Amino acid sequence: MKQRNFQMIETNGVKLRTVVGGKGPLVVLLHGFPQCWYLWRHQIDPLVAAGYQVAVPDQRGYGGSDKPAAIEAYNIVELSNDRRGNRDRARA
Repeated sequence: MKQRNFQMIETNGVKLRTVVGGKGPLVVLLHGFPQCWYLWRHQIDPLVAAGYQVAVPDQRGYGGSDKPAAIEAYNIVELSNDRRGNRDRARA
C-alpha cells in the first residue's frame, strides 16, 4: 500500500485522523458508514496530480479519529460542524 501523509486535525472539539496531500484548491472527501479514509484511496492521487490539495478524514468514531462516548455526538449537526471546524456554530 502507498505511504500516506496522516495528520491529526482538531475541529469541533475532536481530533480527526486525516490523509492530506497535494497543493492547490482544497477537496475534502468524506466517507459513509461503515467506511474510513481508505474508501477514497484510488481517488487521492489523481486529484493531487490534477493540482488539488486533498483531505480525507476518518470521521468521528472511525479509524484513528476520536470516538466520543455520547450518542448525541454523532448527529448530523456535529458531523457537519466537524467539516466547518467551529464548535460555536454547533451551539448557535
